[in-house]
Amino acid sequence: MDRVGEPGRTRTVRQSLPRTRGCYVCGRDNPAGLRLKMEAVDGRVVAMWNTLAAHAGYGNLLHGGLMMTLLDEVMTWAAILHARQPCVAGEITTRFLLPAPVEQTYQVVGWVERARSRLLITKGELRDPQGHIIAAAEGRYVPVSAERARLRPDDFVDPWTLDWALELR
Repeated sequence: MDRVGEPGRTRTVRQSLPRTRGCYVCGRDNPAGLRLKMEAVDGRVVAMWNTLAAHAGYGNLLHGGLMMTLLDEVMTWAAILHARQPCVAGEITTRFLLPAPVEQTYQVVGWVERARSRLLITKGELRDPQGHIIAAAEGRYVPVSAERARLRPDDFVDPWTLDWALELR
C-alpha cells in the first residue's frame, strides 16, 4: 500500500476489499454468514471479527473450524491481491496455539510469504485483543482464471475495485 503525508510523517492508506453477495465468510447477503469486512493494509489482508456465543465449539471456546475458515479467507484474498487474479486453496495447515473464548473481538491477518507464477505460499494469524497469536496457518494457493472460478460480475457487491474483475464485464 502507498504511504502518504508530510516528509517524516506518514500514514497507512487502507483499501477496503470487495465483498461477494453469497459467500459464507464475506457475503453481504448471506443471512447465515459471518459478513467479514476486510482491508488491504501494507501488503496484508486484515479483518476484525466479533465472535458470538453461537460460534462456540464447546466450553465457550471458538470453534476451530471457524478459525480455519477465517484464516483461509484472509489468505485467499492476500493471494488474489498478489496474483491479481482469483486464487483457490490447494492446502492449508493450521496450528491452534491458545484457547479462544467467544464473545471477544479477534484480528485476522493474511499475507503472501512466497510466490511463483503458479503457486503462492501464504501465512495467516488469528490474534486475540491483547495481540497473542491464537492460531497460525500456512496455505498453498493456485491462481485460476475468472472463467474457471465461475465468477460473474453480479457475484460481487463492488467488483470493480480489482483490476482482474474488469475481465468479468
